[in-house]
Amino acid sequence: MDKEFTGKEEKVSEIDRAKAEEMGRSVKERIKKRSLTRRLLRGVMLGCLLLGLAAQITGTIIHAYALVRMYSLYACDIASYASMMLELDTDNDLKVLADEIMEKYRSLSQEERDSISDPAKYNELFSDIDMGEGSEYQKLVALMQEFRRNSKIDNLYLGMIDPATKAVVYIADHQGEKELHPGAWSSISDKRIDTFLYTEVHDEYDLLYDIQRDQKLGLICTGGVQLKDQSGRIYAFIFVDVTLEIIISDMIGFVVATFIAILLIAVLVTIIMTKYVKKTVTKPINAITDAATEYVIDKQLHRGNNDHFSKLGIKTKDEIENLSEVMGRMEKDLVGYEEHITRIAAERERISAELNMATQIQVGMLPHIFPPFPERKEFEIYASMKPAKEVGGDFYDFFLIDDDHLCLVIADVSGKGVPAALFMMVSKVIIQSYANICGNVSEVLERANEAILSANQVEMFVTVWIGILEISTGILKAANAGHEFPTIKKPDGPFELLKDKHGFVVGGMEGVKYREYEVKLEKGSKLFVYTDGIPEATDKDNNMFGTDRMLEALNKEPGASTEKLIENVTESVADFVKDAVQFDDMTMICFEYKGPEE
Repeated sequence: MDKEFTGKEEKVSEIDRAKAEEMGRSVKERIKKRSLTRRLLRGVMLGCLLLGLAAQITGTIIHAYALVRMYSLYACDIASYASMMLELDTDNDLKVLADEIMEKYRSLSQEERDSISDPAKYNELFSDIDMGEGSEYQKLVALMQEFRRNSKIDNLYLGMIDPATKAVVYIADHQGEKELHPGAWSSISDKRIDTFLYTEVHDEYDLLYDIQRDQKLGLICTGGVQLKDQSGRIYAFIFVDVTLEIIISDMIGFVVATFIAILLIAVLVTIIMTKYVKKTVTKPINAITDAATEYVIDKQLHRGNNDHFSKLGIKTKDEIENLSEVMGRMEKDLVGYEEHITRIAAERERISAELNMATQIQVGMLPHIFPPFPERKEFEIYASMKPAKEVGGDFYDFFLIDDDHLCLVIADVSGKGVPAALFMMVSKVIIQSYANICGNVSEVLERANEAILSANQVEMFVTVWIGILEISTGILKAANAGHEFPTIKKPDGPFELLKDKHGFVVGGMEGVKYREYEVKLEKGSKLFVYTDGIPEATDKDNNMFGTDRMLEALNKEPGASTEKLIENVTESVADFVKDAVQFDDMTMICFEYKGPEE
């Protein structure tokens, strides 16, 4: 016998051990899949890249703005130097030449201006302007060639803006081998007209420049200087073109260089942060997780190890260390709590077993075999009791005092549970004893009241309805000690409440007298008595079942058997309360008088 038990225990332990090991492997696999280090690696890398890209975009914008500003300033400075040189070398002849060309241009018709597409024909319109050797125009071109060569700029030309025709008219323009004839013109945008012609220049920080794309030079910055006469009238502009294509190559180089730097910094920061967090966060957390897993496994295998967390020795000086300490204290508290729960469970099991036995004893004390008197054909009787708890305070009883007298009792003890059940047993025995020796029901209640009061230290009481039927005549003598009204059904009528006179409860006060009354039961009459758990049954909205619904359930099948009548009332109450909790015991007796045998 002992060997068999030991083998079974070892077999169970092996199964538990296998399950525990499988759980440990499963936890470790989940830790690998749900690694905080990996998530941190991705998060830091992504954060560094996003931050770097934002910095790169910002830096690129600032760098581009600085380059554009620098080239614009350069173009404007070159134009300013060129204007000073031309004004010094040509004196007032430059103004005369510009005015002469613009006067000729403005005198042309639109058709003549449109002949610009035929340069030879268009140049004839300006043939009266002196452009020969030693002329002012030739001096101007020579100076511009020399200045352009020394300053290494893309274009340098002299022109005037005509807002009426939205054109820039070239006074002198030398672009390497290509030389535009004076009076040549090209369209100009409203934006350029406003920028160069209508912008007030007050100091050296007010720059006249515009950026546009040229078919030959690409993206260019055109800087300009206004040439004014003594009255402040603008008679010409010095324009300088500087290509900005170099900015694009600079931007590409800048972007590539900064992106590589950002990527390297992101990788470096990620490695450092990952190592730091792995040491200070993930490693201690994994240690706590492993300790928790070992704790569960040891509990499943009933091992006595109770220092899983306290032995970790985590010293991170932060919330993780606090967590480790709390888990250690919790483990010790759980050991005591488990022992306490074990004791409570054992005690609860013992109490449950005792309550179960008490229920069986209580049921055994009540008549529970039906039909109770199979040899007696003069009556039919059925009863039921449904306690609100394991044991209840209601009770019913019926017994033959002699061959011609049947006693019916139904009672409801104040309170519920075990105290009410104990008081109920005492009350039942006392009432039954006096019913067998007393001559009438009022005396039974009076003597029972005195007996219960003599030892009633808990000040409990019981409501009682008692009736003694003379079987041969159908005369029922009854008394009511604070109990519910009984219901009576005559042979050809429905169930109705019998509103009898109530006396005081039994066990409540000394010297109480009870009134006995008499009811004549005819053949086929029925009697239904009950405790207050029936009419006071409530639904979830605290609505009471009431005596009207009870009578309705009884009168649903008034001719049914006593068992069926009680079943109908029980079902009606259940349909009414539905899932609401039962707060009171529900006890019923149904009796049918069939009369003496003929």
